[in-house]
Amino acid sequence: MAQFGQGKDALGNYGDDFTSINGGDYCCSSRSGSAIIWIRSDHFSMTNATVNNDTGLASQGLVVFGTQAIVKSNIFKGFKVGKDVQIRESFSP
Repeated sequence: MAQFGQGKDALGNYGDDFTSINGGDYCCSSRSGSAIIWIRSDHFSMTNATVNNDTGLASQGLVVFGTQAIVKSNIFKGFKVGKDVQIRESFSP
């Protein structure tokens, strides 16, 4: 289960664009196969955060569905190669 995530609004839309994370510690996935941070946001940005897979259960650190994402100056610990950050421009619920 994600420690930070976005879902549908009351109308069934994914419309949380311009979401930003600046700093913070995110860790401890309690369910195998889930991302620690799961975002559906165009223009998402994340800086100066630490994402730690200390239980080894998370499949990814950060998954972003959206365009024009900026992810810089973060620390990702305990993820397999290529599983720390995944940015995808399309999303199908």
